[in-house]
Amino acid sequence: MSPDKRHEVTHKRRAEAYGVAHVAYSRTAILVRWGYSCAYCGGHATHLDHVVPLSKGGEDVESNILPACQHCNLSKGAKTLAEWAETFGPDPTLAAGSGYPF
Repeated sequence: MSPDKRHEVTHKRRAEAYGVAHVAYSRTAILVRWGYSCAYCGGHATHLDHVVPLSKGGEDVESNILPACQHCNLSKGAKTLAEWAETFGPDPTLAAGSGYPF
């Protein structure tokens, strides 16, 4: 099974469990479109992040997904951008010179 297909199956199940919409998207296409750059700190992105977490009603659709580095994605967890910015936010040392998007 391809990585995109495995991702699709997993995220469809997660969206159903939270009772939110799911529309198929390509993980690889999102990462390529962003040049594998973290939307939050500019570091190397290997994860995808739901801007509005599924647990808070965010949909599993491409318009709610951004590429993220491991550090940013794991520190954000199920927080909204506002909650995350108050507590952690991106680590500017990971991508010197990158600006904060919020």
